[in-house]
Amino acid sequence: EGREEGREEGREEGREEGRLAGLRASLLAVMDARGLAGPMAAERISGEAEAATLEGWLRRAVTAKTTSEVFAAPRGRAKR
Repeated sequence: EGREEGREEGREEGREEGRLAGLRASLLAVMDARGLAGPMAAERISGEAEAATLEGWLRRAVTAKTTSEVFAAPRGRAKR
């Protein structure tokens, strides 16, 4: 029973890591296409472990005019 729980936990962690990797890749692709990507942005994106944060950045990257706009805290919320 303990082994099966461990396997399931490992699968779940793998799925989450895959999801984060996909979000990071998508965000970098959008930022690159819009001329917003750079080494500092890539470093910040690769270091982020929260899917909700990456999703917010991805949404903002679609319309942002600057890299700072992508990473800015949403209005009405404090920075993390």
